[in-house]
Amino acid sequence: MNKKATLLGISALALLAIWAVFSVSPTISDDLYQIFESPKYEAVVHVTVERPGVGVIYEYSGHNVLTNSGKEFIEQELGDSGSATTEVANVIALGNGSAPTATSTSLDSEITGCGLAKATGTYTDDGIGQWNITKQFTSTCNNELVNTTALYTSASSTMFAGDAFSSGVTLQSGDQITVTWNIQIT
Repeated sequence: MNKKATLLGISALALLAIWAVFSVSPTISDDLYQIFESPKYEAVVHVTVERPGVGVIYEYSGHNVLTNSGKEFIEQELGDSGSATTEVANVIALGNGSAPTATSTSLDSEITGCGLAKATGTYTDDGIGQWNITKQFTSTCNNELVNTTALYTSASSTMFAGDAFSSGVTLQSGDQITVTWNIQIT
């Protein structure tokens, strides 16, 4: 029994020593992870709704999902000269469906009327690796639910990224909804 207790004690001490060494000093795998982690896509969508005579009635900010199509678009533009295009991701769409996922290729229940159809946003350079795409839409219908948005590479092409609002907003005629995609590559 003493041999078993001694072996168990030595094993426990050895595991504790190994844990102590790796917990206080960086490892090769940590260094490799940091190398392969860059570059990194970060984006936040800001949505504001203003009602005439009332002011701001809704605000939302949240992180979005970069779709697989969006990842492929980045790959082709940065790495594949045979597939590179002159398209940019600057078309904003609104929807009233389910939340976009990485496998989404289009916005579920995309709104195509009521002054809310997908449209080209305005590009703003915010510094090295940072930019905005902004579009203000004006609703021409009453009781139009909006709960998702997407960024496309053109009006009929790749869904680059998408997001679902924390709660939907019901627009009335004359309401203005401004969507701003803040994108950063670090």
